[in-house]
Amino acid sequence: MRFLIGYSEHTSMITYEDIKKAAIELERKKEDCLYKCGKIIENFIEAYERSLAISGSPTFINASGNDERIVTLGVIEQNNFREISVNSLSFSEDFKIPFYIKTIVNCSSLHAPWVAIKCFVFREEDQSLIEIVSIEEKSSKVCRIANSHTLDVYNDACKALKAIVLNAIKSTYLIYESINL
Repeated sequence: MRFLIGYSEHTSMITYEDIKKAAIELERKKEDCLYKCGKIIENFIEAYERSLAISGSPTFINASGNDERIVTLGVIEQNNFREISVNSLSFSEDFKIPFYIKTIVNCSSLHAPWVAIKCFVFREEDQSLIEIVSIEEKSSKVCRIANSHTLDVYNDACKALKAIVLNAIKSTYLIYESINL
């Protein structure tokens, strides 16, 4: 590294230890950010589940006889939803954490239909944000998450998610209505 001080030029020697320390610090900051974003995702899911006012347990017995949550975190792989833990998430190339929230929309149905909505958590200008993407991925709603220890800071994000889930159901309903013979 070269820099000028006054009129004389000095050369500072960067060692491997300097590079290694910088890489370790970068990894520590990345892990810290992943942890904080993971907490935001966990809190968002908890706030969303509470906002649904599910009567009774937030689980049901599915067609296979297994206990299943009505709201789950996951990813979409090859057009299939796969439930994952927050610890499995990582940053995308644009420094956002993509994930899906799956909502079982009718647990009394034999095949328990569901809707999975794509979301992102990211930080911008010292603010935590959740982006909720419409089902057709043509629009999205970005909600700011204030620094607080209450779930109330997720109210706007929960409202947006519920509206997008409901719109997904209604748009599917319209498709069936248009092909009604």
